[in-house]
Amino acid sequence: KELFKQAGLDPEKPPATWEQMIDYAKKIAALGKDRGGNKIYGLAIASAKVAHAGTVFNGIIYSYGGYFLDKKGKVALNNSGTKEAF
Repeated sequence: KELFKQAGLDPEKPPATWEQMIDYAKKIAALGKDRGGNKIYGLAIASAKVAHAGTVFNGIIYSYGGYFLDKKGKVALNNSGTKEAF
């Protein structure tokens, strides 16, 4: 909540869309560094070394109407929703 306040955001009104999330993240990252000199990141997404990383990306992709598999069960990442998510 403190980072929201410092970035001029209302901590009681979280972002409702991915576009808002990106905007909030940019504002928080623009704060620069914390008191200890550590860089402040506006958003962090788990990567390959975290067991649940795929779950995070699933949610983002599905929220844009994307999908991983077509109706025949074949990999189908080349769809507009998945492209938009990335």
